[in-house]
Amino acid sequence: ELNIGRVRLEQWAADIETEMSTARAEVAANESPPVSEYPSTVAFELYQALFASIAPDLTGVTHLYVAPMGVLGALPLEMLVTQAPSHANEPRWLAEQFAITRLPTLVGPAVFDGGPLQGLGVKRRLLAIGAPELDGETSRPRTHSQDSAIAAKIASLGDLPSGLGMMQHVARSMGIADMSRAILSGPDATREAVVERLQHSNEDLLLFFTHGVLRQSVAGVGEPALVLSLPTRPGLEDDGLLRESEIVGVSLRADVTMLVGCSTAPTGEQSDEPVSGLASAFLAAGAHRVVASFWNIRTETAERLAKDFVHEKYKVHLNTSAALQNAESMVRSGTDGQPGAQHPVWWAPFEVIGVPPTATR
Repeated sequence: ELNIGRVRLEQWAADIETEMSTARAEVAANESPPVSEYPSTVAFELYQALFASIAPDLTGVTHLYVAPMGVLGALPLEMLVTQAPSHANEPRWLAEQFAITRLPTLVGPAVFDGGPLQGLGVKRRLLAIGAPELDGETSRPRTHSQDSAIAAKIASLGDLPSGLGMMQHVARSMGIADMSRAILSGPDATREAVVERLQHSNEDLLLFFTHGVLRQSVAGVGEPALVLSLPTRPGLEDDGLLRESEIVGVSLRADVTMLVGCSTAPTGEQSDEPVSGLASAFLAAGAHRVVASFWNIRTETAERLAKDFVHEKYKVHLNTSAALQNAESMVRSGTDGQPGAQHPVWWAPFEVIGVPPTATR
């Protein structure tokens, strides 16, 4: 049993979040924050408080299932430091010692059903959705000022021109030659088309490569959502957003759902369950495991982590959390052929959220 005061926990978490917020701002300004700015001492103190008493029991363990709540809910534990910091050495991260899966509190019954869902189609390797077209606002009738304001904000997020190429790269990595059914992108990736494809889908990997928005980031959205293309002839109720409540209503089966977007895991609100955003919505809809991001990340960083993850998962054939652990290590070390990046702002935005495989049998 841990004997840690809430005030102390809050201070540790706040210190780490303050630096991560600064680092994210530097990245947004095309700067590269050095790892020396990361509060390694604080991250080590928090590690000791959480893990020191159980460290002997973790000998030989390689995979942790964690359920951080409260002030730790929006903090990926991979960023904790496991050895006393030294100016002579880089930090030793918890991510180096363990593959980590975050346990949700809300999952769909399909996750615990060993057989296929009734009505599901043939199992497919991949459904990749993304690279939406966001410049179609002028073609859409507007009768409500809030509706127009939402569309203007969404359009300002900008297109993802490299998205189609990234999804094609993933398809090739998974051995898919015919991409016509595996990829839904550009003007075809409308809310109506996506919901139709998701309903009773059955995929090894369900991949979204698009912007994610939180309810507090865009006034009037009301709930977390994924950004999709506006239809050519939209109805007034279609603002190009696939909202959390609509995802929950879909019956799907996906071994892995990867949300390569901004802030697709938490809602960021203290009173909520930490993963009560898009990740939790997909779990409620029937996804087994969700890989989602905890903060805004640059497109090229998201692509790099996603490509490395897919390689480790579907070519090396690691489990989902170990594949992400390796992808993070490749970004830190540069073993994927790109410059290494030690600061967690680059390698730690994603977490795996799901339940142990034995719980689904």
